[in-house]
Amino acid sequence: MISTVTTTVTTVATLAFGAALGALGVTLLISLLVAREIATADTRRSLRLFGRNLDIGILPLLISFTLIVVFKALEILS
Repeated sequence: MISTVTTTVTTVATLAFGAALGALGVTLLISLLVAREIATADTRRSLRLFGRNLDIGILPLLISFTLIVVFKALEILS
């Protein structure tokens, strides 16, 4: 009985943490994309360079976002 409850609670907590982490990642991705667009639109060389350097953070978050979308789509289809 205790192991069933423990397993259920662990599963629910893990799913809730995963959803919160996914939402945080998507919010950070949107913020970085907006900052990149603003920085690269400026005429100053230092801001354009900063905008290009934001790609270092954007790429892994974009991959994570793609995986979130794929898993959500598979969850709906199955």
